Amino acid sequence: MKFTLSQAAKEAGVSKSTVSKAVSSGRLSAARLDDGSFQIEAVELFRVFPARTAERGPGPFANPSKLLENASSSQSSPLIQLQAEMLDELLKREREERGRERDTWNRERETILERERVTTEDLRKRLDRAEERVLALSAPAAPQTAQERPSAPSAGAEPARGLSGLLGRLWGR
Repeated sequence: MKFTLSQAAKEAGVSKSTVSKAVSSGRLSAARLDDGSFQIEAVELFRVFPARTAERGPGPFANPSKLLENASSSQSSPLIQLQAEMLDELLKREREERGRERDTWNRERETILERERVTTEDLRKRLDRAEERVLALSAPAAPQTAQERPSAPSAGAEPARGLSGLLGRLWGR
């Protein structure tokens, strides 16, 4: 069976431009007629764009139990029933495995978050201690007693050069 471009798009459930792009890119082979239109073989169309059916749902193996029900209701071969049961079991195992992986990832994430919390706490404590030390160093010195004060410079002597700037202010000179 052969389709025109618009028939092929309708059968595949895609737009005409999608089919046309597939032909242009070489993904889909089509015969060009003398009038410029395309003829696309059904086999070739469904190779590139699998057939869409309403009863199939979101994916071919979305619900293996449904396949089993259909197989048993139509009195089909035991082989099909066995395959459907196997698919159902495989899907169940895969879901369990994904659940275990999700649990593992969540535990690892929690461990990482706890480590980050402890590290943040430690860094905050260190910062607080460092601030206390800076404040202690920058506090004005306590007033000296009369015995500890140096004698006043003599009238003709040159005044002692003390520390100026920031260091002078830190040591109260």
